[in-house]
Amino acid sequence: MSTDRAALAWLGTGVALGVAFWWFSPAITGHAEPWDAEAPVWGLSWLVVALAGGAAGRPRGILLPIGYAAGQMLATLRITLTGEFGFLGWIFIAAYAAPAIAVAAALAGIWALVRRMRHNRVR
Repeated sequence: MSTDRAALAWLGTGVALGVAFWWFSPAITGHAEPWDAEAPVWGLSWLVVALAGGAAGRPRGILLPIGYAAGQMLATLRITLTGEFGFLGWIFIAAYAAPAIAVAAALAGIWALVRRMRHNRVR
């Protein structure tokens, strides 16, 4: 798979996961919005997405949490434009996305370093 297609696959997967999480959130959490649930389901979902993106071991892994944020923003578009809090929800999503992207980038860098060290040791 070409690099561009792989990157689009990571981004598209993130968008699909973000939209799906919001669509299924009421059934999972019992609340219309996942961040309103008593259980830390929403925060844990960000951790899983960050770890999965970082486990890719490539810089394009950060596209998973970026897509996850974009998908959630897409799913909340109507609420954002008509709701009482406006863009506050998107700011909240971005506040979770930033550390998730940083974690994914750090893990991808660590994996790349480990692979490079193993490759150099084999020679």
